[in-house]
Amino acid sequence: MSGRGTETAPDAAATATRHIFVSFASEDVELARRAVQRLERSGFRCWISERDIEPAASYPTAITGAVVDSGALLLLLTESANGSPHVLREIELAFNARTPILPVRVSGVLPSSDLEYFLSTTQWFDAGSTFDDADFERVESRLQELLQPARGGGGRRAGGRRVWPMVAGTAALAVAAAAAIFFWSSGGAGPDPTDAARALLEDTTIAVPPAPENETSAAVTVKVNPRDGQTYVWVPPGRFVMGCSAGDPACQDDERPAHQVNITTGFWLGRTEVTRGQYERAPAEVSAPRPLADEDHPITGIAWAAAKAYCGSVGGRLPSEAQWEYAARAGTPTRYYGSLPAIAWFADNADGEVHRVGTKAPNAYGLHDMLGNASEWVRDRYYNAYDDSADLTAVEEPLAGNASGVARGGSWVSEAAGVRVSRRLEMPPDAEEPHIGFRCAMDRL
Repeated sequence: MSGRGTETAPDAAATATRHIFVSFASEDVELARRAVQRLERSGFRCWISERDIEPAASYPTAITGAVVDSGALLLLLTESANGSPHVLREIELAFNARTPILPVRVSGVLPSSDLEYFLSTTQWFDAGSTFDDADFERVESRLQELLQPARGGGGRRAGGRRVWPMVAGTAALAVAAAAAIFFWSSGGAGPDPTDAARALLEDTTIAVPPAPENETSAAVTVKVNPRDGQTYVWVPPGRFVMGCSAGDPACQDDERPAHQVNITTGFWLGRTEVTRGQYERAPAEVSAPRPLADEDHPITGIAWAAAKAYCGSVGGRLPSEAQWEYAARAGTPTRYYGSLPAIAWFADNADGEVHRVGTKAPNAYGLHDMLGNASEWVRDRYYNAYDDSADLTAVEEPLAGNASGVARGGSWVSEAAGVRVSRRLEMPPDAEEPHIGFRCAMDRL
């Protein structure tokens, strides 16, 4: 190869069936292309999203499968990568699936606190701004070591594929598999799920991660409520940190202080927001039937009291704010539970309008549109800061004359900072905004 004196070719047996997943920010695509070209000239097999995802394929399914089946992940860390939710999700998937990660700091960029969480025990490589031949030689040597079967890190292989034990400690493989399963089964076009996801599809329940610090794994269970025809998802009890996500620079004062909350009792939550069709069929005492176009779109323009009345009419209630955030996070401590364009309709991709429910990838609990599409009323009164010494099981509704309500999740009109999982929107409870809807919770079904 020109420009190099001697080189050691990668072991053919080690690289024949295991690709390198290249993680990068879209702004760094030229750098990623150059890295892939160089590695593949040296005998490595690479996977890069812009080339290896088919035009009509499901983006989250393809990414999940590529990370889970990779022999190692190469992270091109730049300032752009630090701010990319795509990169963060890929690193989180690799970390929890025990895929070896090789971070390369380009021009000495330090990782964001979110990335540092997943990379704190990982060996770093530094590269100059040109990422020259000497840098590549060191990267190739380390990748060759990572791809050796004895040092592949976290998984045995059978028949050329990795077999992962499904135990409580391997939470994020379940995140990846569950995301792929739900998106694939909801009608998203794309390739077959990964081997791990396909195996899970044969089960009657789907293993998903518990909330942080839980000791037992959870399972997705769904039921249809005959009173509204809505599918509800079981959200198991657990504990989580509510409020500003670690390393999130967009947090507002009303998202602080971050504090641990115990969800002592599981509950059922609507898999999607209440739709126009469901609301139109509500009992007359709740809302006079009115013809609505696009009945599979979320109902919006509904005041807090009307949303509460609807949920009561079908045997449920609005979720508390703590329950909503716990369900939205589904065990994820970061500001988004996946790649934002893949999971949410928001200002960057919604084309100025609300969309049919359930068309974006769900979180690990199987819940769609927890971020984006329509903001969602919760049961609580709004206060401009959390009180971590208060009784967090008590819910004060916005019934007083000066009380505000809370809408969560952001909507189709929100910028990326407005659809973070900890973001809170203060609204008068009688507001009937075209971007605010709701979903119902139930204690039993």
